[in-house]
Amino acid sequence: MSPLRRLLVGATLLAGPLPGGAQPAGAEPARVHRVAPGETLSHIALHNLGDPSLWPAIYEANRDRIKDPSVIYPGQELAVPELDPARREAVRREAHARNGPGNGVSAGRNGHATGAGNGP
Repeated sequence: MSPLRRLLVGATLLAGPLPGGAQPAGAEPARVHRVAPGETLSHIALHNLGDPSLWPAIYEANRDRIKDPSVIYPGQELAVPELDPARREAVRREAHARNGPGNGVSAGRNGHATGAGNGP
């Protein structure tokens, strides 16, 4: 088990739910995803949550590690929260409000994500 996963599981057991519905929380600790070159939060949301528009949930769960949602780095370990159906819909609305139907995040040079369009 990676040090980040141990920390997340321990924090989940001690702290419980985080404000705003962010995970890890309760009985369902977050999964951990290691960022690969060229990935964006949208890619990670698609592959781990089945919907690229759920990227804001990953950003919120990792605010201590991600300062700008359009800039993530290969090798970063990010928590991927479990989302119930109501939270999924709320996150989709948030993503749509930020940038329209797409999220405006695309892969940039050097494997870093960069903002495209008018979104993060």
